[in-house]
Amino acid sequence: MGWVMIVLRLGLHRGLLAAVLAGLIGATSAGVALSEIVRPELAPAPFQAPAEDARMVFENLVSGETKRGRFGATEGMLTRFNWDGQETASLTPFCADCALGLPSEGGPLAELFPLKVGHGIRFTRRHRGKTWHDDILVTATERLTVPAGTFDTFIVRRRSELLEGDWWAEQRSWYAPALGWVVRTEGKASDGRVEAWRLLEWRQ
Repeated sequence: MGWVMIVLRLGLHRGLLAAVLAGLIGATSAGVALSEIVRPELAPAPFQAPAEDARMVFENLVSGETKRGRFGATEGMLTRFNWDGQETASLTPFCADCALGLPSEGGPLAELFPLKVGHGIRFTRRHRGKTWHDDILVTATERLTVPAGTFDTFIVRRRSELLEGDWWAEQRSWYAPALGWVVRTEGKASDGRVEAWRLLEWRQ
């Protein structure tokens, strides 16, 4: 799941890995032709945290495994939750690791809100002596159907780079303002890791 940077390392030949990534990253809603995608007109969305004690179940589209989460309290823009038995936190649902180097109030990340198509931010952060550059952009809206239901979403693209090396990662998240969380996320990294998750259940 992109917001907690849970990734699956695939032992695949590069050509096969490229094909997998093309299928995951190049598509939007599975089984939906581009001409059938609905782009709803959404009002700008301010930051909103999921309801405390809300529960989620996600499916890993690469491995088929499922994981469960339960939300706790939110401090500023930092939302705490239990993910598959482990306590963790995320600074907005599409920048979990931004909590490493940014304050709970969000710092420059707060400028991304309210979300609206075409709006983006760029910033750098330091953690344990290393410098990270993040580029986050709201690219489009989409009415997306996942097993948990149909949601009007903002598509948020993020690219992170480690400035002291050649590591990078890219991620797309479908953020549903009605939930204050993502309902689908996909990503890849320069070291060959790939991820893809979708929301199976949501209770609050």
